[in-house]
Amino acid sequence: MIEGAFQNKENHFMWWIPTFVTVLLMGVSILATIPKIYQKKDLFLKRLNGVLTALLILVAVCLFAGFAVLVFNGVEQTIAVVRPYMTFLEI
Repeated sequence: MIEGAFQNKENHFMWWIPTFVTVLLMGVSILATIPKIYQKKDLFLKRLNGVLTALLILVAVCLFAGFAVLVFNGVEQTIAVVRPYMTFLEI
């Protein structure tokens, strides 16, 4: 039965056969395999997740760079560089 499925070129579900054989060799029975159905909402959320991940990586790199400047230059020199951009704080 399994060999016939490999020889049938019209069978579009041949991808599950190696998984099925592997699971049978492990001694675990399969009830069903259900493919993931993507909707527009899923694709939008996946893209949103990628954009937010990239944005947060950028924020993390900026924070790391800021703390590196603090460590290497000292607090006074760093505040002197940043002071023109901090008009809303009274330092």
